[in-house]
Amino acid sequence: YFNDDLLEINFPKIKIIGNKNLYYNQYIQRINIESVEKISDGFLANSLKIETINLPNVKEIGNNFFSSNRYIKEISLPQIQIIGSNFLFENKFLEKFDAPKLMEIKDCFLLNNIALGYLELPKLISVGYSFLFNNKNLSIINVPMLQTVDMDFLYWNNSLIEAYFPYLKHIKSGFLQANDDSLKKIIIPRVSIIPKNVLSFNTSLEYIELYTDIIAETFLDNHPNKNEIIESLNKYNKWNKSNKLIKIY
Repeated sequence: YFNDDLLEINFPKIKIIGNKNLYYNQYIQRINIESVEKISDGFLANSLKIETINLPNVKEIGNNFFSSNRYIKEISLPQIQIIGSNFLFENKFLEKFDAPKLMEIKDCFLLNNIALGYLELPKLISVGYSFLFNNKNLSIINVPMLQTVDMDFLYWNNSLIEAYFPYLKHIKSGFLQANDDSLKKIIIPRVSIIPKNVLSFNTSLEYIELYTDIIAETFLDNHPNKNEIIESLNKYNKWNKSNKLIKIY
């Protein structure tokens, strides 16, 4: 904690790391902890200059892991399954994140990144609020098993072009809000209720596929063709769902 001389960490046998270890280490550059399986809150928070990290066996990470780093470009966590809040918060220059077994992410994952262009998390099921908030370079996201998201999911991401979530069932307000200049296509076939401020400030959206009939009044706010899109959805529902028309609330 507040150590300014430590440059490298290598723990070959440690299994569990407790709260706020290596917190505010301004000069540490390399982390190698091959045996660790669980990391508690605050590990490496505000350790700004880390360049490489090796955690091949970690399965669970707590809150505030690795927040505010400015140097690391790639992170691979091959065994990780659960990630806490503020993971990689303010890691602006991270270009690649690999976590093939990750299933659950808490709040504020990878906020304010400007470098990550592609993200694939094949087993991810649920995420907390402000997931990938303000990620200016993200153009492709592949999360085929995602089922539940909290508020402000992918809010203010100006490079995302398409969004396809085949198993997503539950969304909250702010879903894909303010992707104003980029988002052209979205497919969310299993979502049953559209809450407030979903897809608002997405004026470039050209194609939307959903089969719900309960939509908040603020859906697609500021889109020039909002009324026409809702009418076309109504026509589909009338044909496919026995006259079950959209209800605006």
